[in-house]
Amino acid sequence: MDCRTALAPFAQAGIATHLISYSALDRYFRQPDSGAERVRYLAADATVAEIAPLFDELQFGSDPMADAVAVHDGLRLCIRCSDSAEPRGYPFSVQQFGFDPQREVFLDPCAVYYDLRKPALVGCATDLEWWQVIAEAAQLMSRYHFTFAPERERIDAPVPPAPAPYQRHLLEQILTSRAPANGLRLLHDTGIVDSWWPELAAMAGVPHAKDHHPEGDVWEHTLATFAHRKSPDLVLSLGLLLHDVGKPRATPQDGKQFFAHAEIGARLARRFLGRLGFAPRLIDAVAFLGRNHMMPAALG
Repeated sequence: MDCRTALAPFAQAGIATHLISYSALDRYFRQPDSGAERVRYLAADATVAEIAPLFDELQFGSDPMADAVAVHDGLRLCIRCSDSAEPRGYPFSVQQFGFDPQREVFLDPCAVYYDLRKPALVGCATDLEWWQVIAEAAQLMSRYHFTFAPERERIDAPVPPAPAPYQRHLLEQILTSRAPANGLRLLHDTGIVDSWWPELAAMAGVPHAKDHHPEGDVWEHTLATFAHRKSPDLVLSLGLLLHDVGKPRATPQDGKQFFAHAEIGARLARRFLGRLGFAPRLIDAVAFLGRNHMMPAALG
């Protein structure tokens, strides 16, 4: 969908808007549309009360970087309003970069242009919780070239629970990015995967036969599959993430190290995706991929 169409409700109301954060960075780095639940990050020169009449429903609190979230023509709009006084400042400088689709120009009010070219993310003062900062870093690392090294004490800190919609949105945005393994590895190393997604954490440390999987344990094998992915499609990406999730619970039988792991994994995938609130049709498709992922090798 054209950005101008996405911003049409604001334009019709005479409210100036522009793309910010990931949506502006996607334009700058020429990232393709991921095929996930499509998201646009917007800054609106209006108050929350002024944009409320533009949409049938506004959500609050579902995205820590937005004052409100709306759905318009299949797009999820994460909106920051001019009256927010930046209560949740962006944790990284590059997220302040903007793009005006009306004039087709980039906006750099905070002079972060040179930070776009740096290999490591440049942090900013923020009121976000530490785990929210890590989640933002994981998305930036998955989508672009950036690296990020968290403080040691953050790796050892307990991870609080997070709402299922937030977890689902985070997972979608990482999996449908250019390099999901980068973000997933950061979430794993900081304890977020273990706290929120224990089904995934269980794959770490489960050894593979090196003649078939020289890349390492089941977790490392799972991350390695994304390097061979042909499309960032969400169903395919979830299928890759969960295709071996049954191996930690499988036992050797009939000469097979992970007997019936595909069937076990399909059941685990259904529970995992259902807990995060994914749509039933998507869950069916991912479970089908997991249950049958061994079939191509058997067909010869």
